[in-house]
Amino acid sequence: MDEPKTAPPRNPSRTLVIALVAVLIVVAIAGIVLASLRGRSAGTQPASLSSPTQQGEPAPTAASPPVPAEVGSTPNQLGFAKGSDMLTPIVLKKISDVALAAKKENHSVVVTAQLEAGSGREQRMEMAKKRADAVRKALQAAGVSVNVIKVQISELPPGLVPPLDADRIELGMK
Repeated sequence: MDEPKTAPPRNPSRTLVIALVAVLIVVAIAGIVLASLRGRSAGTQPASLSSPTQQGEPAPTAASPPVPAEVGSTPNQLGFAKGSDMLTPIVLKKISDVALAAKKENHSVVVTAQLEAGSGREQRMEMAKKRADAVRKALQAAGVSVNVIKVQISELPPGLVPPLDADRIELGMK
């Protein structure tokens, strides 16, 4: 009744697949490690991508925590600190990526800001204009022609712009 079971014969193709999966896992881990190391050195951006509004202000380092508007943002959303138009290294990287894609694919770039109507509208409109202008200048510094950059600032009724979205600029390509 209890007959000893023999081991299944080795299948060379199954062994090959297991080895390939192991190699892919090692490559993926190495990629993650390299990406995290690159992210730490992102504080050294070329001067051509720095915003004129940053002159005289210390540049944030990659080790500094991201601004709240940047947390949970998509690759085409640029987060700003509340009341600031300063471009962080994360934002500069996103702008650089969009500029590269726009030039490569010959697209125009749309810079969109949203603000909420109501009291303090003038200050919010001025901040949205400063942020959009800083993004436009960074796109130009990255090689995007001014002719293909469009800026749109939308004013929405009260309650339609979440607080985090009020501190974000969105980039799109057409």
